[in-house]
Amino acid sequence: MAERTAKYSDLQSNVQHLIGTDTLLNTEKSAINSFFRAWVRKGWNRANWPDICRVEQRTPVSDVVEYEQTSQEAIGEFLNIYSADPYANKFPYEVPYLLNHQGAVLLNTTSLTSVYVLFRQRIPDYSAYDGSSDSQTFPYRFFNYCVYGCYSDWLASEGQHEKSRMVRGQAEEAMQDELDILERQQRQQTATIFSTHNSAQQR
Repeated sequence: MAERTAKYSDLQSNVQHLIGTDTLLNTEKSAINSFFRAWVRKGWNRANWPDICRVEQRTPVSDVVEYEQTSQEAIGEFLNIYSADPYANKFPYEVPYLLNHQGAVLLNTTSLTSVYVLFRQRIPDYSAYDGSSDSQTFPYRFFNYCVYGCYSDWLASEGQHEKSRMVRGQAEEAMQDELDILERQQRQQTATIFSTHNSAQQR
């Protein structure tokens, strides 16, 4: 199933409309792209969004799950590591680990030949986005957040700091709407699992 995406050209058009200009110069398009990349990164790291987080089976190298492995998607940030597939097992236990420059060093797990890693994908390189192609897309949930964020930065660059702060508040409201959908409506909070020798429970 295809993931829901938004077109960068639509974002650019919306920001252009808010600015109130008929056309954008190349320098203005470049500025909007710079603003966009900063805001989409903020949104990307704001939560464990289902459309940019993955659970994949990985085989440690010398007890290390590396950020980059051959024929595997590169890991942006480690979020958790499990002994078994958390989607297929009710109570997989969490594997302790420490991060270094290579990746996640597994602790006290010499008996594990593979683990399941919950990770955030690396943010794509959006620097070439100019609104010229419908193939230039990004996660749909960041659309309004980035539109208002870009406009806020534009206003700040023009010295309209009071209005910029107001629009920045609109960007945060858009993000809060998406977080509400994720956490309250879709019930995607991460449950804490307590395991003992005889039982396991979620809270």
